[in-house]
Amino acid sequence: MLKTKRYTRTRLQRLFVHLLTSTRKEELESIHTSSLQYIRLLGMNDQGRNYLKHYKKHLPVPLLTKHAELKRFGTAGQLDLRTAHCYWLCLPSENIPRQLTAEFKQTPIYTKKHGI
Repeated sequence: MLKTKRYTRTRLQRLFVHLLTSTRKEELESIHTSSLQYIRLLGMNDQGRNYLKHYKKHLPVPLLTKHAELKRFGTAGQLDLRTAHCYWLCLPSENIPRQLTAEFKQTPIYTKKHGI
């Protein structure tokens, strides 16, 4: 019911995500003006797996897989942690720390192409 010509659904969704994660305009500006600081790998297919096998050591930025590594990356890392925390807010509060830790211990999702 909030959607209008001036405020599109996408703009409203972005606004509410920023409110939920307590993201400030200055944080986003600092992240966007700085160069890419890290890559957080979530999943891959055969093509991505082959690419990483050949180029992993030559990436210009670190490939992160651990929760603690995000703390080294200032604003971008903190925003990533807050976003992950918000994702698990639907759980009882005592389960959130365990899920956050599990999220960063889980290996990236690998989807194999099934032959026909």
